Amino acid sequence: MVAPMIDRAFILRTLALLEVWLWPVFFWDLYRLDAYLKARRAEGGSGLVGYGVARNGRIYITLDVRGDRKDPCDWTAFAARTPWEKLDPEARAQALMARAGEGFALFVLIAGAGAAMAGQGDAIAGLPQVMVPP
Repeated sequence: MVAPMIDRAFILRTLALLEVWLWPVFFWDLYRLDAYLKARRAEGGSGLVGYGVARNGRIYITLDVRGDRKDPCDWTAFAARTPWEKLDPEARAQALMARAGEGFALFVLIAGAGAAMAGQGDAIAGLPQVMVPP
């Protein structure tokens, strides 16, 4: 059960301080304040609302601070903040070595093609990692 937002002790203390002919004004503002606080709670947002009563029975909201809301442009709804935690260290190392091997093979292929075009293909063909195009 949700606790009431305006407690009974506050109402009784206020009525004790107000003149009797100001009670209807106070009760009307109290009704409107309660409706406002219920609407704020129904929004689902958090925050802090402060209110006070003037000598004429009117209730004034003195503080209305909205709580933090979720950022509508938050990228973590689509991607994890720490994707590396989902991979084990061995899988990461294997993936990095596979990518490094692709780059090295491309470099060797380009070097071999350059050597073949320069007429030096026979000189580097004996190396095991160098492929010389025909």
